[in-house]
Amino acid sequence: MPTLGIDFDFSQIKQRAMDLGATADQIPYIMATTLNMAADSTRSYLIETTWPSSVTVRNRSFMNAALTTKGSRATKGDLTSGRWPAVRRFTLIGF
Repeated sequence: MPTLGIDFDFSQIKQRAMDLGATADQIPYIMATTLNMAADSTRSYLIETTWPSSVTVRNRSFMNAALTTKGSRATKGDLTSGRWPAVRRFTLIGF
């Protein structure tokens, strides 16, 4: 499965957070929370907008079940987030 890796230089963000009174150990938590919120927003958009406008939806809960967050949440120690299909093998009838 293709992946996309993005690297950021957070030195300016870290400095700004420090200027606002944050401590250095809060930065990873802030970044993990931000990544998880972005991933959740992307998941919602895919389920509610992209999927229904791209195919004839017969089972409205299919994509909700297929795109899971389990095991793919960012943490303070691992600032990665992603979406992996929960359904590893399935058949799309009509394609």
